[in-house]
Amino acid sequence: MTNQITDLRTRLGFTVAQCAQYLGVSTHAVIKYENGTRAPSRALVRLIGVLQTLEVMAPDIHAHMMPVEVSTSHVEVSTSHVKAPISPVEEGLPTD
Repeated sequence: MTNQITDLRTRLGFTVAQCAQYLGVSTHAVIKYENGTRAPSRALVRLIGVLQTLEVMAPDIHAHMMPVEVSTSHVEVSTSHVKAPISPVEEGLPTD
C-alpha cells in the first residue's frame, strides 16, 4: 500500500497536502503511509481503489473530486445561496 499511495500522488501530480485533501486524511498521515510507519485503514484502501477506478472509467467525475489547486476542470461557484450576515438587532439579540 505504501507504493500505491506514493504512485497515486506522483501520477496525479499532488503535493502531500493535496493528496491528504483528496483522501480526506491529514498530511501527517500521508507522510506516515508513504514511509511505511503507518498502514491506512481498510476503508481508505477501499476508497483508493474506488478513486483509481473512477480515474479510468469516469474521468469527468474524477476531475470534480480533485483538490481545487490541481483540478484541470473549470468549476463555477454559485454564491446565490449565501445569505448576508445578520446583525444582532435583526437576530433579536441584545446589544451592548
